[in-house]
Amino acid sequence: HMASKDVEMADAAKPNAEGTKEGEVPKVKADDDPDAEGEFMRISQLRFRLTSPRAKEERKAKDWDDLLKLVEKFNAVAVYEVTCKELGKPVDATLLAKMKDLNAKRMEEVEAFIADAKENEGETEVRDGLLAKAQLLARSGSKEEAETAYDEAEKLPKTTSGQKLDLQFHLMRIGMFWGDIPQVEKHVKLAQVLMDNGGDWERRNRLKVYEATYLLSIRD
Repeated sequence: HMASKDVEMADAAKPNAEGTKEGEVPKVKADDDPDAEGEFMRISQLRFRLTSPRAKEERKAKDWDDLLKLVEKFNAVAVYEVTCKELGKPVDATLLAKMKDLNAKRMEEVEAFIADAKENEGETEVRDGLLAKAQLLARSGSKEEAETAYDEAEKLPKTTSGQKLDLQFHLMRIGMFWGDIPQVEKHVKLAQVLMDNGGDWERRNRLKVYEATYLLSIRD
């Protein structure tokens, strides 16, 4: 009996596909790959061209194909629905249902991780979970849902000025993605204040890039 008990215990301790042990909540983190973020931001550029009266029709057919590929890759439900409405195109119900289903499953994992982290882990893990949730909403949900999720991460008690700056960069990108220039301006100004109170060179340089992009967008 002892031997079979040992086998059971060994089996329970084996990692599953996610690299976690049986009964353990899978770890979640936001995807911090800049290439993936660049690809996601391209959806916004394609949407802008597709809705521009000055864009050539033959170009629009390719842009639509490219947009659909990226929408499906990132399960970008909200921007897909908005773009279909703007262009008067029918929504692909099968694609929409598939994306919503994948997003719901991922959100379930993320929420389970956050709940577990609040109970059993430290603030670092809670922050990881909240940032993963915010990124999921930034890519799949509306602008408002994403903003709320990033605000939640910022309210954690031990958020450093560097982490606050990173959150401002996320919020600037959301503004840029949805073409909300006042939002970009608001978060550029908040970031400038944070930078004045101490920011490293890398973040200082990143802020300059965001400021330049903002100024280009308002033709200043």
